[in-house]
Amino acid sequence: MSVSVIICTYQAPRELDFALCGISRQSVLPDEVFVADDGSDEQTRQLVERWQGELPCKLVHCWHIDKGYRKARIVNEAVRQSTGDQLIFLDGDSFPHPHWVADHVRAYADGRILCGRRVKLGPVFSEELTRARILGGEFDGIGVSLLVSALRRDTKRLGLG
Repeated sequence: MSVSVIICTYQAPRELDFALCGISRQSVLPDEVFVADDGSDEQTRQLVERWQGELPCKLVHCWHIDKGYRKARIVNEAVRQSTGDQLIFLDGDSFPHPHWVADHVRAYADGRILCGRRVKLGPVFSEELTRARILGGEFDGIGVSLLVSALRRDTKRLGLG
């Protein structure tokens, strides 16, 4: 079974970079990744081009001109272009756990449709987030930094992640 991941984004290259860091660390890689871009600028295009050389699977930048909020249209276009038997959607301001794709594939094999949960990182924690911390696996579980952030009420929904 082939898997396509569709990541939605708009004018958030830093966050998209983090999402792609998460995809690059998957224990089961998707066959292809589509960045469904609702009209971002040149910085996002350059980021996707850089990741096309780094990501160990096909990466497609599906983009249209910014004419206001048309997220559904660009997501539908990414779905049309995808070839996966299974489609998995991710918001561009999220980065997935290393077994995110594997968990979806396993559940899909059992005939289920999934809707995931997330931890909402607070503004203080988000500002301190880096590629190195994501790629280094710091967020593979609930570590001290996340726990402290939650205790300070910066990070929300930690128990649901």
